[in-house]
Amino acid sequence: MVTFPNEGSPLLPSVNTQSLQARRGSVHQVTFSPLPRGTGEGDSDHFRYPLTPGLRLGRDTTHSSTDDEDGDATVGIHGSIDRTREGNDGPVASTWKRLATRLRYYVPIVSWLPEYTWSALSHDLRAGITVSCLLIPQALSYGSLAKLDPINGLYTALIPNLVYGIFGTSRHLAMGPEALISTLMGTIITDYQHTLDPNLTDSAPDAFLSAAGVARVVCFLVGLITFLMGIFRLGFLDSILSKALLRGFVTAVAFVIICGQLIPLTGLNRIPGDLPLHASPVDKVRYVVAHFQQSHWITLGISVSCIAFLVGCTLLKRRYRRVGWLQQIPEILVTVVVTTVLSYVLGWQDHGVAIFGNVEARFPHPTLPRIPEPIFYKDLLTSAMLISTIGIVESIIIAREYASKNHYSVSPNRELVAIGLANLAGCVFGAFPAFGSLARSRLNDRAKARTQMSGVITGLVVLVTILFLLPCFHYLPRTVLSAIIFNTALSLLTKTPRELRFLYRVGAWHDLTLFTLIFVSTMLVSVEVGILLAVILSLLTVLQRTTVPRITILGRRTGTKDQFVPIPDYPDSVEHVEGIMVVRIEEPLFFANTGQLQARLKRLELFGDLATHPSERARLPPASAVVFDVEQMPDLDASALAILREIVESYHLRKVTVCFVHLRPGLFTAFERSGLSEKVGHGLFFTEVPEALHYIEQSRSFTSVSSGGEAQVDTDNETTPY
Repeated sequence: MVTFPNEGSPLLPSVNTQSLQARRGSVHQVTFSPLPRGTGEGDSDHFRYPLTPGLRLGRDTTHSSTDDEDGDATVGIHGSIDRTREGNDGPVASTWKRLATRLRYYVPIVSWLPEYTWSALSHDLRAGITVSCLLIPQALSYGSLAKLDPINGLYTALIPNLVYGIFGTSRHLAMGPEALISTLMGTIITDYQHTLDPNLTDSAPDAFLSAAGVARVVCFLVGLITFLMGIFRLGFLDSILSKALLRGFVTAVAFVIICGQLIPLTGLNRIPGDLPLHASPVDKVRYVVAHFQQSHWITLGISVSCIAFLVGCTLLKRRYRRVGWLQQIPEILVTVVVTTVLSYVLGWQDHGVAIFGNVEARFPHPTLPRIPEPIFYKDLLTSAMLISTIGIVESIIIAREYASKNHYSVSPNRELVAIGLANLAGCVFGAFPAFGSLARSRLNDRAKARTQMSGVITGLVVLVTILFLLPCFHYLPRTVLSAIIFNTALSLLTKTPRELRFLYRVGAWHDLTLFTLIFVSTMLVSVEVGILLAVILSLLTVLQRTTVPRITILGRRTGTKDQFVPIPDYPDSVEHVEGIMVVRIEEPLFFANTGQLQARLKRLELFGDLATHPSERARLPPASAVVFDVEQMPDLDASALAILREIVESYHLRKVTVCFVHLRPGLFTAFERSGLSEKVGHGLFFTEVPEALHYIEQSRSFTSVSSGGEAQVDTDNETTPY
């Protein structure tokens, strides 16, 4: 009951008590609205869930209902519903209505396009053009990074954006090529080409896949894997990689990209060298240092100038975040345009600077991927799974981040379906795997994109570039593309120092160790080994924490009679119950987490704390009774029932009493069917821990008195279990 302070009380010094009393005495009419009816086959005239306990949803003539201003039926205080406005649709109309509802869900463009406005178009148009100014130079650069023609990067930016705009649920996720994926793609193509026998490829060049053919196959496999993961509702798997593992891998890949771009940035790729085919990043740095005097100085000057300009623009944008016009400057596009003009005017090609050259401007010709040689099935499938893992994790994280920021929801499963379809369509048109980009999605958000139309507009701008603007890139120095890749790799490192400081500050030594392990393995061995190790360690960590049951020992808080709290949380203010172990099970029990249950109960009995090392001496005497508080155990399976039965039997062999507290009615039924309730004893299930302890104390007194033959226990004060 709510009570009001007296007049003049310091709690309410300025409140008019009379007005409060008047408010309390007033009666307000409460109106309930009926639950919306769906279009599923299981719908009927009655509601599945009542609005409130005891509320009748039948026709009531006492209180009639009315329609509100929007035409929705309302329910009176007795729950009467006015259904006079409902139409009597036939089965055909109902079927079409249900199909339309499902279509709006699975093809989001059907939902938002009919409600599209000119205002939203103006925002999406600006955002799409802004993102394309960043995407087009990146796509040209990432095409080279993937060991393909630069135009393949544009194909990867074109088709996935158009398809994702139809099926995607995120309004801000910007699809296209990514630095990490492009690096992995380049490694796959290089390994494939150098595994083939040169004599066979020279004699029958059409019998083997080209670099673009390998990219098509990998893109198809990535799309198929991602699509099937969405169909089978595996969107939750984006959480298997911890932030520490993912950050360690991203940091290592950033260093791999930086070290790999040092050679084209200095122009050393023009001279013959003795660099091994599978040289590590350390080997590449050593090579650049040893041959630095042979660098092409004009190329090096262009590279340093471009990197300095890009880094300077990034720092300025970070420094002045609230300056809108500064945030909209496409520094990468400015770099490309300025260096192309200077290259043409100053004739850099005549001075030995490698330029972009002629590229045929054409729409990608649709071609189905060719089946590779059987010996490459395993390698290509493994590589596709690794690329899918990285791309899915990054894309889902980006989609969720900007959906939360802009107050709308995304479906991870439908996102996987959309990304999978985008790659399946992209592989037909010469694309390599495409996923969401953090930098482009951030730019899309800053440009105030309203719907997925911004991605469609970005794809259309890329199409115009492919058909009409590619000749404008003829004089673009290739070292500029390397500088763009170098700057992108630097941007991947911006969060690393902050996250490392955080892990050190909170003492997350386990995460720091995993970070170091992933970083070293990726740098010294290969990118594939690094990501494979990251996935394996993540799965092992999940399995380890899943298979350990969460249990804790309870003690009575000092000075109280019925307050029981975890002893490890309050070591100085709780009392251990002599000879009785009170254990709380804090999660559902199933086959995976009950294997270690008996061993952990033994450790609790000996030490009272699971953090104590098993090599130490026992701190507590053997328990004569065990009380299981299972209030936080909502479910258990057959394996857990069998193991609990074994645990109870082992305690009974030691003459230890076993009680259960807060057991749910549904679980009690399972206990009865499995025979566990009979093993425990039908009188040993209680509603509160103090009741169980009182019963145990009474049993002890009865046993000691009966053994002495002197008296019997007064049963008037005995607590009766249920």
